[in-house]
Formats: sequence, C-alpha cells, structure tokens
Amino acid sequence: MNDRMKDLVDRCKVDKDAKADILERLRPLVISSIKKYSFGNEGFEDLLQEGYWKILSSFEEFDEEKGVPYLGYIKLQLKFLYLNRNKKDKIHLSLDYESEDGGCLLDSIKADVDIEDNFVFRDDIRRLLIEIDHLSYRQRKIIFMNCINRMSMVDAANELGISYKTAMRSKKAALDLLRQKVK
Repeated sequence: MNDRMKDLVDRCKVDKDAKADILERLRPLVISSIKKYSFGNEGFEDLLQEGYWKILSSFEEFDEEKGVPYLGYIKLQLKFLYLNRNKKDKIHLSLDYESEDGGCLLDSIKADVDIEDNFVFRDDIRRLLIEIDHLSYRQRKIIFMNCINRMSMVDAANELGISYKTAMRSKKAALDLLRQKVK
C-alpha cells in the first residue's frame, strides 16, 4: 500500500487524473478528520473542500526524505487544519453576552442584593468566566450550549456530533474543573 501511495503522490505532482484519484481515496480520511477534530458551525461541504485543498497543496510540501509516510503526513496536516479552525471559532463569554432569549449574564444578577454581595458575586462571575476560557473547546461549547443557552444535553450532543454519554462526561469534567478553580 505504501509503494502504491508513494507512486500516486509522485504522479500527482504532474498528472491531474492522479489528483482526482488520490482525493477519492483519501475522502474517508478527510471525513473522519472533520468528525474528529472540527466542532465549528461551518458547513460540512466547506470543511470537505478545505481538506481537499490541504491534500492538493501538500504534494509540494511533502518531503519523503524525512522518512514519514505520506498517509501519516497528510493525517497530521488535516488534524492541524481542523484544530486550528476551532481556535478561530473559540467561544469567549462575557458578562454582557446576549443569549438567544435576549438576556445577558448581568441581567440574571438580582437587583435587590446589597452592594458588597453584588461585588463578591461579580468577582465570582469574573473568575468563572476566566476559568471557562481555560476549558477545552468541547467543554466550553457544551457549557455554553447547556448552561447559557439552556439547550438540552441531547440537542447539544447532536449538534456537536458526539454521543450523549460523551457530552455528559465533558460537561461533568468541565464543571468539576470549574468547581476546583473557583472556590
């Protein structure tokens, strides 16, 4: 398999038909990379095209002299492509963040508390938001969807393309971390 892939990669540098062949052969790898590493809101077709573009641009960058097989090389390239997209889509919460129902975190703070309690509460919220930013992308997304937007865990899991159990474990781990950090 490695020799056939090596020959195909070599042919891709000069033959357009070989490029179409390699894209077809690597389609399952691109799809699995999207499912595994991409949590953004961008459409599947756009992510698929970006994966194909990464494969097509990789022929010139790939150096077989380094002893890394092409499949291993392109698998890492796709992983970093989709993980870096997630960094661009990173969620930042603020006290002024407006939820889908039009309210914001500050609106949920009771107005009839005394000033000292209000100050302590705001400080706790500020520390909580700082710690939320340190969670993994998936954990932030689940906390955001479930706790802020009041989305059910079933719907959140479906939107993220993960199982309900995985979503619940991620939420539990995130809440455990937040409890440890914000005491």
